Amino acid sequence: MAIGTVADERMERKRELDEAKEELATAMGRYAAAELAASAAGEAPESHPALLDLRVRRAALSAARLGLEAAYRADRSDGVAPSCPKCGERMRLSDRERPLVETALGPVRLPMARHACCGKTVRQREAALDIAGSMTPAARRMASLAGSSCCYAEADRLLVELAGLNFGAKRIERTTRAVGADAEARREAALSGALSVASGGGKVPTRKPLKEGEILCLAVDGTGVPARPSETAGRSGKDGAARTREAKVGALWLLEPDGEGGRRTVDGSVRYFAAIESAEDDAGGDSPVARRLLRELAAAGYGPEDVGVCIGDGAEWLRRLFEEWFPNAVPIVDCFHAAEYAWAAANARYGPGTDLAKRWATRLCRWLKTGDIDRTLAALRRAGGEESARAARYIAERRGRMRYDEYLARGLPIGSGRVEAACKTVVGRRLKCTGMRWTVAGANPVIWVRCARLSGWFDDYWEERLRLAA
Repeated sequence: MAIGTVADERMERKRELDEAKEELATAMGRYAAAELAASAAGEAPESHPALLDLRVRRAALSAARLGLEAAYRADRSDGVAPSCPKCGERMRLSDRERPLVETALGPVRLPMARHACCGKTVRQREAALDIAGSMTPAARRMASLAGSSCCYAEADRLLVELAGLNFGAKRIERTTRAVGADAEARREAALSGALSVASGGGKVPTRKPLKEGEILCLAVDGTGVPARPSETAGRSGKDGAARTREAKVGALWLLEPDGEGGRRTVDGSVRYFAAIESAEDDAGGDSPVARRLLRELAAAGYGPEDVGVCIGDGAEWLRRLFEEWFPNAVPIVDCFHAAEYAWAAANARYGPGTDLAKRWATRLCRWLKTGDIDRTLAALRRAGGEESARAARYIAERRGRMRYDEYLARGLPIGSGRVEAACKTVVGRRLKCTGMRWTVAGANPVIWVRCARLSGWFDDYWEERLRLAA
């Protein structure tokens, strides 16, 4: 009987919703017809029939805001006094407020009952609706998406034009930073158990065993973020005082056999992580970069022992990171960085862009790719000159990680193109625009939101917040 009653109630609610939708469609149809009838030749451009859809959308949003306010005004569910978290007694009603809240429809007056006890105040509706910074989750999501995609002023203009939402550039900035920091904190807390196991030298629980033929690849690189002078004080750069802070960017992805003797990337396996943080060990025993990398591995369902290939540009901090955490992986120095040294030597010897420089650099790169490193080094040393010596030194120090002929024969990647692209996609397109200068506290949350979007867990973050609110 109870089950039938519940089913009947659901059917009744569905019928009411369907009727309300039909009434709304009829009302909006009458409004659109009236607008179209009022449009005539010679009227102002904003009344032109071609802009009918824009005028109807504005009217629909305005009507929806009024409906939303009416629904919440009629709902008194938050008037029930909750229990005090301190003394356990029922809290007393302190006040009834109607604060202005930004929603996905625009600003609305949302009635809230405020209860107080033992010096604490609670607004149940605010918690139930997950309102933060006077914005609903849908509004915060839209603001953070826009704020992480382009500069805050442009994001404000786009939201006004595309969604009719006038948040303002500063509010979009505050919201984007708050969402990024909260998403990162929740992710770190959720994975702290796996991280502590990994840091203690144990095995991170592997929830996704690798299939036969699959290889888990890791590529890490760094890219400069233009920073404010206060963020670079006392730091040295390539040409004197530093003007940037380095963001460490990483990419994880799976390779699988393609059935034709090669390998391809597994769909949906690519994950990105990035932050402006140090690669040096701190008081916690590990470097911030290492802890972030281990968290991302755990989130993907893998541990350090599952990584099969590590690719980097040959930097010393990357060598230490790979050797410490992934001793079983194949360490590879990106072939394009090695080629850059060969081309620099050729241009210095024969002149930039000359045919002789092109032929010699092409020959050096071919020898490197076919595993003839000794011949490459001999040619560089015979050539003499500062750039040739520099290239020979770079290759000689890393020759054990430059066996490109072997890697290609095994179907392994020899380039770090994926992480190089991530440096541009995650960091460059948003944080390296003309005139931008960042603080670390302002840049990292934006980077985290972009990583969440590109790695596919941005939706998971919002769903988790709604589950907790419920």
